[in-house]
Amino acid sequence: MAILINNITGAAFAHVAKGVEGAATLRGWLSLVGTTGDDPERELALVNLMRQQGVAAVVLLGGAYDVDEYQLRMARFARSLDAAGSHLVLVGRPPLEGDVPATTVDYDNEGGAYAMASHLLSAGHRRVLVLPDPPNSPRPRAG
Repeated sequence: MAILINNITGAAFAHVAKGVEGAATLRGWLSLVGTTGDDPERELALVNLMRQQGVAAVVLLGGAYDVDEYQLRMARFARSLDAAGSHLVLVGRPPLEGDVPATTVDYDNEGGAYAMASHLLSAGHRRVLVLPDPPNSPRPRAG
């Protein structure tokens, strides 16, 4: 199983990678982690490499690229992975357009923020500081 992440230092990404690693270990599989550095060409090259290596699944975590050529090539890789008995999983990304054999797992940011605020308010907190992401931090594209 392979997980491809833009930047492994993000805490949320690291937790998802840990979960993927745990799922792979339960099945007796190795897991591979690759970083793309926010480079769509590198991401496509890594997906292709994982397909060639015959991984059980390729998990793409984080923001997607809204470029037609990228979308077309990713759809081809998804079909190729499927034909080889593998699977493409998109986490925090919109689904690929058309009839593409890929699984999409989305975040519930609004539900998570509501649960967090409800917990703090029910604990009696009335002044809550919200720290925004740094400028230029990558964001998942809304789907």
